[in-house]
Amino acid sequence: MCILAILFVFSIYISYSDVSLSFIRKSLNKFIILTVIAFVVINWFAFKYGSNEIKTIENVETVVESAKAKMPEIGSNKWIVLTTINEPTADVKVVSFLMAVTWNESTLFQYLASLSGWNLVVVADLKTPKNWNLEGVHFLSVEMQLDMSLGTIKFGPKIHFITFFCNLAFNFVRKLPYKSYTRKMIGYLYAISHGAEWIYDTDDDNRPIFGGLDTFDFADELSGVRFERNHEDPIINRLFNPYLHFGRPDMWPRGFPLEYFSQHNHTDANFRLCEVQKRAAVQQGLVDMDPDVDAIFRLLHANPTKVSSEHFNRHAPPIILGQKMYSPWNSQNTLFHRNAFFTMFLPTTVSFRTTDIWRSYFSQKLLHLVDEYVAFYPVNAVQIRNAHNYLKDFEDEQDVYLKSSQILNFLDNWNCDHNSTVNCAIELAEQFGKMEFWSKDDVDLFKEWVRDLTEIGITSHKALEKQQGNIAQLNNILDTMTLMYLR
Repeated sequence: MCILAILFVFSIYISYSDVSLSFIRKSLNKFIILTVIAFVVINWFAFKYGSNEIKTIENVETVVESAKAKMPEIGSNKWIVLTTINEPTADVKVVSFLMAVTWNESTLFQYLASLSGWNLVVVADLKTPKNWNLEGVHFLSVEMQLDMSLGTIKFGPKIHFITFFCNLAFNFVRKLPYKSYTRKMIGYLYAISHGAEWIYDTDDDNRPIFGGLDTFDFADELSGVRFERNHEDPIINRLFNPYLHFGRPDMWPRGFPLEYFSQHNHTDANFRLCEVQKRAAVQQGLVDMDPDVDAIFRLLHANPTKVSSEHFNRHAPPIILGQKMYSPWNSQNTLFHRNAFFTMFLPTTVSFRTTDIWRSYFSQKLLHLVDEYVAFYPVNAVQIRNAHNYLKDFEDEQDVYLKSSQILNFLDNWNCDHNSTVNCAIELAEQFGKMEFWSKDDVDLFKEWVRDLTEIGITSHKALEKQQGNIAQLNNILDTMTLMYLR
């Protein structure tokens, strides 16, 4: 259809051109007619005799219109994204009242679907109930996800001339595995295609509290504390343990290199009070009750028969990590600004307990290249964790235990020689494949992710300024040429 649209526009142009082009006009009109006939015939045969993938949805137009009719109005450029296989939980349903809990009787559980100024998108998987429905939620059923991959439904405003005429097919969606937490990325694409400037990444067992999402920073600049060390210091000195900063020196987040924990510490000399600094493009809020720790910590300390009740110091200040400072963060209570959207890729060939940790390290290096930052905030959510088998978690976290420090040291020494963020991101993804941090399938999938993001206007975000000068004017050209080559 995109080709037909281009031909149609070109034919209009020719029609109003000089009369000496009459031969071209006649030939082009004949070509368009033949192309339309061929397109109709090919699509009829493809639908009648083609693969089951294409015929998964019967009466596509009816399904699409019905789905669109159920979608709520978009109220802002702020989006919440989660995936679920469960019925709408108490964390998602629209309720607003004070819920008494043993440790704080005045905590207000701000249920995600009722948060003012936010849009909520929920991504289904094969096990998600077919009748899943909740007022005010953008629910992406498996069928709608197929529509997104085939381009049979138009999602959101497009900035490119061609997509004004054509539905956009997200090739990336088609290649995502089912029964996978990483299908959450479909929700990211949906939100971005609808003009998202902020995406809050969370799970269906988390509840915002203590001001919730309003405790994050949305202004471009702010004053506050910064964690900074000499860039030549050993990596152990440039690691940041947010749990230590917020009052729990006995704990470490999932993904923190275990070999560094016993000798790791922060000192007052590591912190700077900045009157003005750029707000972080990735902001992770801490979580009370059952925070994100690895299976080793839980096997040593947690009681599997009781609900976890861990707490952090809510009075410690938010902190931004400087360049070449590192810390793992997860996908459970994390806010992303538009400038960090291109780093939201979740690898699919690693375990569920590894994917968001690998993303966090991969993302930090790319963010450093474009002068963006990561920050940690005091508790603004609780997690009542869904049932987990600690030994199964331990098994799924093997790469996290064995490779986290390896990834950190690799990233710290890796430099990008390209002048384009697209090229740098792709090169880093390829290096992750060569180092076997993830597989070649993820390398290929990441390239699809970059292509689809470019189609909806997310590309380089910021020029890479090399020592030879500012190359901002060349950046977009290089990104475009790279993506044309990849196609």
